[in-house]
Formats: sequence, C-alpha cells, structure tokens
Amino acid sequence: MFTEKKLIYRIFLMLALFASGMMAVEAQVDTASLTGQVNDPQGAAVAGARVVATNQATNITVETITNGEGYYTFTNLRPNLYTIEITQQGFKTDSRKDVELNVGEKARFDFQLSVGDTTTIVDVTSENQTLVQREDAIVGSVVDNRRITQLPLLQRSWDDLLSQVAGVQNEPYTEQGGGTAAGRTGSANIHGARSLHNNFILDGQDNNSISTNVQEFSTQVSRPSVDAISEFKVVTSPFSAEYGRAAGGAIIVTTKSGTNDFHGVAYEYHRNRVFDANDFFSNRVGRSRPQRVQNQFGANLGGPIWKNKAFFFADYEGTRIRQGILLTGQVPLQSELRGDFSTRLGGNLFEIIAPNAQGQCVGTGQFIRSGQIFNPATTRPNPCFTSGTAANPYQRLAVIRDPYPGNIITNINPTAARLAAFYPAPNLPGRANNFVRTPAISDDNDRFTTKLDYKLNAANDIFGRYSYGRRDRFLPGVFGGVADGSDSSARGLTTVKNHSILIGWNYLVSPSVVNQFRFGYNYANAFTAQEPFGQGSSSDFVPGIPNDPVVQGGLPAILLTTEGFNPRLGSADFNPKFQNSKQFQFSDTLTYLRGAHTFRFGTEILAPLKLRFLDIPVARGRFAFNGFYTQLSPGVSGTGSSVADFLTGNPIQAALTNVFVVNQRREMYSFFAQDDWKVMPNLTVNLGLRYDYGTPYYEAQNRQVNFDPVAAAAATNQAQAFASLRQATDGSIEERALVKPDRNNFAPRVGFAYSVNDKLVVRGGYGIFYNLLDRIGSEDQISINPPSVVQFQATGNGVALPLGTINLTNGFPANTLDPNNVQVRNLRIRAINPESKVPYLQQGTIGVQYQFANNWFAEANYVHTRGTKLYVLRDLNQADPATIVGGLVTARPRPFAQFGEVEYRDDLGISRYNALETTLDKRFSNGYTIRAVYTLSNSKDNTGEHLTNNGSSSSLPNSRDASLWYGNSDFDVKHRFVMNAIWELPFGKGKKFLSEGIGAAIFGGWDIAGSFNHRTGRPFTVTQGGDPLRVGSFQPTLPNLIGNPTLENPTIDRWFDRAAFQPLTPGVSTFGDQRRNVLRGPKFASLDFAVHRRFGLWNENTNLEFRWEVFNALNRANFALPNRSIDSSSVGTITALQGDPRVMQFAVRFNF
Repeated sequence: MFTEKKLIYRIFLMLALFASGMMAVEAQVDTASLTGQVNDPQGAAVAGARVVATNQATNITVETITNGEGYYTFTNLRPNLYTIEITQQGFKTDSRKDVELNVGEKARFDFQLSVGDTTTIVDVTSENQTLVQREDAIVGSVVDNRRITQLPLLQRSWDDLLSQVAGVQNEPYTEQGGGTAAGRTGSANIHGARSLHNNFILDGQDNNSISTNVQEFSTQVSRPSVDAISEFKVVTSPFSAEYGRAAGGAIIVTTKSGTNDFHGVAYEYHRNRVFDANDFFSNRVGRSRPQRVQNQFGANLGGPIWKNKAFFFADYEGTRIRQGILLTGQVPLQSELRGDFSTRLGGNLFEIIAPNAQGQCVGTGQFIRSGQIFNPATTRPNPCFTSGTAANPYQRLAVIRDPYPGNIITNINPTAARLAAFYPAPNLPGRANNFVRTPAISDDNDRFTTKLDYKLNAANDIFGRYSYGRRDRFLPGVFGGVADGSDSSARGLTTVKNHSILIGWNYLVSPSVVNQFRFGYNYANAFTAQEPFGQGSSSDFVPGIPNDPVVQGGLPAILLTTEGFNPRLGSADFNPKFQNSKQFQFSDTLTYLRGAHTFRFGTEILAPLKLRFLDIPVARGRFAFNGFYTQLSPGVSGTGSSVADFLTGNPIQAALTNVFVVNQRREMYSFFAQDDWKVMPNLTVNLGLRYDYGTPYYEAQNRQVNFDPVAAAAATNQAQAFASLRQATDGSIEERALVKPDRNNFAPRVGFAYSVNDKLVVRGGYGIFYNLLDRIGSEDQISINPPSVVQFQATGNGVALPLGTINLTNGFPANTLDPNNVQVRNLRIRAINPESKVPYLQQGTIGVQYQFANNWFAEANYVHTRGTKLYVLRDLNQADPATIVGGLVTARPRPFAQFGEVEYRDDLGISRYNALETTLDKRFSNGYTIRAVYTLSNSKDNTGEHLTNNGSSSSLPNSRDASLWYGNSDFDVKHRFVMNAIWELPFGKGKKFLSEGIGAAIFGGWDIAGSFNHRTGRPFTVTQGGDPLRVGSFQPTLPNLIGNPTLENPTIDRWFDRAAFQPLTPGVSTFGDQRRNVLRGPKFASLDFAVHRRFGLWNENTNLEFRWEVFNALNRANFALPNRSIDSSSVGTITALQGDPRVMQFAVRFNF
C-alpha cells in the first residue's frame, strides 16, 4: 500500500545517502563556474599551478590546482566580480581583477604565464574578458542587475524583462487586464513551449507553483522585488542534464547577498493621473481620465555580520494602487427587457405554408419576418413538414410556433423580470457595445526577503533565505455590485499569501570534489471571491439552489449567448475559490573534476507536494439562453432572441454543482549525470542523461473518479452507467490516481562548443525534456466527478430540456445534487486517459557566437522544437453530426448513450517551433550598454495554452480528429524585435567632459535608459455560438470559410471580413471547414524610457537619485484581439487594449 509513512521513509533514506556521499543531485544552477587553461610562454600546459579565486565583494577565497593538462575549474561560485591569481614556481604571479561571473555561466579564462619570480606580480584588470560561451551549447541570456534596476518597468516586476531575450514571447504588464496583456502574471512562451513548461528557479530552489488557478494564474510561488534581485538568466535551450522537470526554458534568479561593506537603498515611486494619458476607448466615448494613484515604496540593507565570514541582506517593498479602468459590455435595450421587440421587425424571410380546406399544403401569402419573436408555449408539429431538403424552408421545419402579436411578449416570467431589473441601462447608442463603466481597482502588495550567508571554514559555507509576499487585489466586474458582470474568475476580491524558505550547504570535499545540498519549502495560500460575496443568495431567485454560505453571494449566472451580449449577469462560474499548497524540496549535487572531464551527478526530490483547494463551477447555478425557444423553429436564423428566451424563462442549458474541497497529493523524483569533456583546448563536448519521474495526482481520501470507456459502452441504463465509473481505492499509485504512472522518462542531452578562435564559437545541441507539471482543463480534473461532485448540466434542443420542468420559475428539482440520485446523462463527467504519457519536447539548435572589439557580442541560432504527447481537451462523447436527422436531435446520438458530455484530457497534442534568433549585445563599458534582439519564428500546435488569453479554444472542435485543429499557436508571433539601452552621460566627476566645477555640478550624474518592444499580431479563430451541429458538446463551433477574411486596411470597427465566414445552418451534417488561427490581431509596439539624476552626498557611494520614467511614451494605442463570435452584432470590432496608454512615474531613491 502506498502511504505517507512510506514516503517519509524514502525521503530520510535519500538524506542518509546524501550524507554518506553515495548520491548527489539537481545541479545548483544559481551559481557560476570558471575554467581555463594555464600555459607557459611556449604554449605548453602548466600542471600543479595554484589558482585562487577571490570574491571581491566578500573577500572569500576558494582555490584549486591545475591538472596534468593545465586546466583549472571552479564550480559553485556566487555570481560577482572575482580576482583570479595564478602562482607556480619559476613563473611570475599572474593576477586578473574584475573577472565577471554571471548566474548559470560556465566562463573560461585562460592564462599564459611569464617566466620569473613568484614575488613578481602581473596585475591586470580584466577588460578584455571573453564574452563568447566556449564551454557548453546552452542557449540563453543573462539579465544583469544594471538592467533590472535601471530599465523602466511598468510594475517594477523583474519578469517583464523576460521579453528581452531571444526566443521568448512574453506580454508586458498592464493593469487593464489585471496582470499581463493576456490577463495573467508570469506567463512566457519560450521556444514554442507552453507557459507551464517553464522552470522558475530561485537561489537554486524550485519556485514553481503546483497550482496556478487561484494564485493569479502565476507560475511562481515567491516573487521578490526588483531591488532584491541580483540578476537572472533565461536559459532557452537547457541542454545540460542539470536542467529538468520542465520541458521549456529555465529562468534562474539569484537574490542579493550582503558584502563586506554596508549597502542599501530607500525609495518611493509615485504615479497619478495628472501625468497620464487617457486611453483610446475612454476618449472615444467621451470619458475623462480615470482615477489613478500608485505608490511603491521600500528599502533594503546588506552588509557584514562578521567581515570575510558572515553577511546579511534584507529587503522590503510595498505597493498601493488605486486605478480606474474602462470596462465595456453589451446589454439588452430596456424596452426589450420589458418585452417590446417591435423595433426588431424587418423584411420578409420566407412564406408560411399551411394546409388548406382540402388538407393540401399551400402558400398563405403571409411571411415570416426577420427579427420576429415566437411564443414557445405554442410549439407544435408542423403539419406541412416534408423533409430537410424541401424547396420552401418552412416545410423543412419539424416543429413550428406562433408569433407574438406586435412582437411584444406579454407572458414575461416573474423570475426573469426580477433578474432583468439588475441589468444596467445602455449608456452608449446602438445595440453593439452599448455599455461602459470605469470602476476602480485596488491592488496592495507587500513582499519581504532576508538572506544570511556564513563561511564556516575553507571547505564549508551555508546560507539561508526567507521570502514572504502578500497581495490583496480587487478587480471589479463590468456591472459591479450584485449584478457583477464577471465572465472570468480572475475578477473579484483576491488575496494571495506565500512563504518560501531555503537552506543551502556547500562542501568542498577536495580540490576536485564539491557537494551542494539544498532544502526548500514553499507555502502558498490564495482566496478569490466574487464582488457580492456574502450579499444575498442565488436561492432567493431560483428554487433548488443550495444556500451554502461557503459560496453564496450575488445572482445565479444568466448568460445570453448570442447577439453579442456580454458579460453575463452575475459572477464567474468558479468563484469563490481557494488554494493551499505546500511544497517540500530536497536536492543535492556532486561535482567531480578528473582530467579533461567535469562530472556532475544530482538528484532532486519534490515531496510531498500537497494541494488543498476549492475550484468548483456553477455552485450558485447558471442558466444560458440562445434564442432557440423563441425562434419559429429551433435553429431558424433571423428569428427569436436570447433575451426573449430569458424573458420567457426557458434556458437552453441549466447547470448546478455542489461544493467540494479537493486534497491533492503528488511526488516528483529526478536524477541526472553530466560530463563536460574538454576533448581539445578548442572543443568541449557536453554529454548528459536525466531521468524525471512524477506520480500522477491522487486524492488524499481517494475521492477521484475516472471514466471507463469499455464499461460505459456496455451500460444500458443510468444505474449501470453510474456503476461503470471507476473509483480510486487504496493500493498502488495507479489504483489511487486512476492513471498509469509513466516511468519511461529518460532524457538524453548532447551538445558541443567549438572555438574557431578566441572570438568565434560554433555551438549546437540536442535534448529531450519531460514536463512533470502540466495541465489543461480543471486542475482537479477527476476529483470533481460523482459521487463527490455532482455537476448537473442539462442541455436542451430548443423544444425541451431533458428535464422539461427546469425553467426559471421551477428551478432545480430538490434531488438534483443528490449523489444517490445521479443521472449521469445530465452531468458533465471529467476524465483523463489512463494511458496518457508525460508530455515531452525535443529541441535542437545550431548557432554561432562572435565577439568583436572588447565588449561587443553577436549571436545567431536556428532553433527547432518538437512537442509530443501534449495535453488536449476533447468531448469523448461528442455526437456525430452525420447521425442527426431533420435538424433536430430526436435522441442523444452519442457514442456512450447513457452519458452526456465527457470532458476528456488526452495526450494527442503536438507542436512544432522553428526560429531564427539573433542577439547583439554590448557589455557595459565606457558608460553605456545596449542589447538588441530579433526573433523570426513560427509556432504551430493542436492544443491551447493554459496561461494565455486564447485566440482559440483549448478544446478540439471535432473530438474524433485532433489533426484538424493543427494551426498557428495562440502565442505565435512571426516577428519580434526588442531593444534596451542604458547610457551614463559623459559629464561630471570622473567622466570625459565637464569633470570639475559648476559644469560637473549641473551636468554630472545623468543617466538615460530605455527599451523598445515590437511584435506582429497574435492569431485568432472565429467561432459560432449555439450548437448548430446538434452534437451537444462544450467544444467550439467553427463556421465555414468561403472567402478571404483578411482586409487590406483593417480598422478597429472592421478588423476582418465577416462575409468570408458562412455560419453553419441547423441540421448540417459536417463540421465547419475553417482552420485554426487563420487571422491575425493588431501588432504591438511600445517605447519606454527613463531619465535619472544622481546627486552625490558625503562619499562616492552615497547619493540621492531622482527618476522620471515614461511608459508607452508615444502613447500608442495597442489594440487587443477583436470580437470573434460570428453571431455577435459586434463581430470583428475591437473594444479593448492589450497595453496601457502613456503612463509617467516619478521616483526618489537614497542609495548608499
């Protein structure tokens, strides 16, 4: 039996192995290494030379000796400036200062000794340090502390700088979306990988959230402030076996440490609307600049506790934001909410056919008119129905209805009337996008980091870090209050707290053997509630909805799914929700130097991973209306209205779920071996093998339930169908998780670096990367199934719901959520393919690096990434449209007749990424630094992206053929160019010009910094509402593409040609032929710049600094994706931005 006691035993066994030196693990990629060859004047290797590396900030030294080939190697060096000193009898001592080592770098520095006495010192400052990477094939870039702290950052979040690296698609922060432009925080697509395929590492600790859904969709647990970060490296092609657990890029972040000198900063950043521009759409509707007040303040201090021995660092930052944002929607006209649809009546559609006195079906001379509303109470068989192919459309209809006289509904449902009163009146003209509101968001953030470093002796050093963060954010709905108007569960009141603890121990066993151990613990607690949480109850409006105080507040959700109405009335389906996660990590790495080889062996244990959360949909009930019940006959376009269906109380779909808290568990184990082999002085080959294993998710009380297709197919009644569901039991991990563990996750890595000369290097590599932490669909995919969770969902066909008594008046039957009365046909079952494998990527690169002059560096790489076994969602029980007769569903023609929807997570996903990635970089010297990056790429896949504001659905429209959904990825960007620069103006003390006197006082101390970000548009897919195929599925419906939808001169009022799409007509027997993501949205461009002025105080390291920062300086309106629903009156229009308008920020900093 798999028990927690056994898990604890395994962990202690691993720790015992660490202590005995028998095992080693995850390489601590937060450090740097330095290698090189020492030669005599004739180029012969010098063996036995003493090499000492001294950290210039702490004066801590490490030493080694050169081997028989003259090589020396230092591993596990803290990123910093170093002095390297070489001594050997018969040669002058060679000392090089200011050797810069960056996080994750494998630097090389060769020495050629001069003959002489060791007391003679050749002391040189290392201004000509080699910038090309001669020791491995890893592709990536370091973002140094100068860029982190001096480039303008809209929210002073370091991960906004991810986009400054080639091969990274990362959206900038915007308050308009409550996070990035995609509405998320911390998401980035690296080399075509999903956002959840990345690996965030903080000081060598796994910093990946095991749950993203409640924690603001952030992929990180701890997010230290900008001023607490020393530097970070984005490894886009992690070919070393030390990188793993995730299939995408590795983002390695190091926090600051104390030094032998006291250093710190205190600061205040401020914004208000006086200096900001109004956004495009506010100007368009005549709204003034909304409220905006933002203050960001903090301080840090680092220094010695015991010089050359013990050091401390502490950092705090607080943020307070009060900002108005423009929210738009489309609401029903007030006259129509009173039942008057007379203004909709239009021209004739087709003639009414009826029996004459002789019983013959003939034309009546009366016509069906566009916009006409019909009484669902008059539904009856059409006496003149012949077939679905009759010449007159009227005779193709199996059922018909009578129109309301004058197009005015007189029998309005009383419950609908009560709910309709919560709709705000339009405040803009017309029907489309006729409502706007500028409510205020609030966003309070506090974060604290402290770090201690202690050098025990020459062989041992330890360090510890503690980080804490709390964020309280309110993101209002479009309507606000009880009406809310939130379609996304990211809206509402959110509180996120996190704690992160790390302890590290580095042990120099001998000059050739080094061991590193890390223990980490991450804790995250998050809660999101709808705005009207606790205010009233849904059961006050609709009978049968449980009055549960855990989730109550506000209205049952009312969705008008056609004509472009948005958002819903009421709150998002999944709010309220919470998560509580605990992550334990143990890792160890052993490095062994032998001859021309650097061996590393490592292991990492992430266990136990505990996740307790509430993430249940529609606990307050949801009703969707699409106009089918007030059409002449279900599916007759041009007639009926979703508003009219709502007023008559007849939903096309009704849903309700009980409350359930999941207790999820998981473990992950990784092992690797790596050999960096200096085959020749100018050729290094990297060989590695990694093994990653993660148990499938299981529930602590075995409350998971999976779908069994074989047993389900044999079921002939509802009792048998319910009994066919497979329930978790005690026993093996497979019996508990109901998914077979995938243990075949061996990941070979190979790379090479060939130095043509000291300035030109050719590099290439190949690797396989497994992704242990991934998801699509619900995080609790098979925990929210009956009997623990009864997610009732009844879908009608426009004539009646399966349970015909469900309407707004009657509500839900009392036994709807009774687990002993489960009717699985009316439930959505969530399932996982029990044979599914761990997703993995294969990646290969070939490229060159070239250094010209002392500080200029250029790089170009071709990258190919191939994803396999990626997760997709599909309806395993999707009806075949070819089996539907006459445009109406006479019975549910599903493969599993006793079941309704089966949301099935499968491993049918594939992806392909090809790119040319170029970088031009100038290291800081002579007062300035520049980096320019251009990426030409194409990413394709057949599955969605969990953390991106999708241009398409993550579900397959045709569940039987995943290949039909293969197309441009939602995050695909063909061209991306970014550039940043920092320039210390050459005036003032110590500079080239005006170095003294009044000129130095006036013109000295000025810096200019800026960044430019440009990319082409992201793709999107046009969809059709309702269910014209009558397949009864949650999958999107695609119309037919009958022309070229791309306009030569698109505008925000007509971004694409709607006429190029032909909506599917009811009863059609084939899927729409539109392919995925054939259209592109607007491009994005933004210029940010900053001006800094420092005033020196009592010494050269103490100054008062003033900053003026401008974001989107040219005030470019960067438009979001257009409305993509072909049914909407506003289809093809753009009503939102993907970036903020011009924003100014002022700051004062006291640096010492």
